Amino acid sequence: MPPGPYTMEQMAEDTRALLDYLQIEKTYVVGISMGGMIAQQFATMYPDRVSALVLGCTHCGRSRRIAPSREVLDRLSANEGLTPEEIIEKNIPLLFGEKCRKNHPEIVDEYRGNTLSAPLQPIEAFQAQIAAINRFDVCGMLHKINCPTLIITGKDDILVPPENSKVLAELIPSSRLVELDDVGHAIHLEATDTFNSLILEFLRQVEG
Repeated sequence: MPPGPYTMEQMAEDTRALLDYLQIEKTYVVGISMGGMIAQQFATMYPDRVSALVLGCTHCGRSRRIAPSREVLDRLSANEGLTPEEIIEKNIPLLFGEKCRKNHPEIVDEYRGNTLSAPLQPIEAFQAQIAAINRFDVCGMLHKINCPTLIITGKDDILVPPENSKVLAELIPSSRLVELDDVGHAIHLEATDTFNSLILEFLRQVEG
């Protein structure tokens, strides 16, 4: 969590450098939320290094982004002066759909515990992260993605509204969109089995 500014291009270059170090020339790429933005940036910069792409609950950037409500944005950014516990609690309704919060409190509890055990993100790093998201825009470059692409979204996502995934499906050639009922932004936690099964089946089809 070094001082900013951060950019998606910088993070895509970090991804390339890691693959180079590991001597991986081409691979499958899966990204959720901001990770999905980095994945898009990487796939547009290095299309020949991506065998298949999976994007979950993400958007292509400011020129085509369908933003969340002002209430959601204000709640997300209101971290100053809060304890780590208070930040987690205020963010839970942004990440988890109502059905999950009501019927599966154990999933939320596990998220709460895992997040509290991680190193605390400094406020300046969080602000640099949000600034990178706000500057991000690859909407005009998505036609460069030439690999099979699976797009997954939760219909109850209020942080990255599911309409963003429809934009991705429109702009990315050879893409397929799956929308999950009663699932919010934390799609990999709320619907883990479904999310993993969709990805594995997609990759089996890619492998032929």
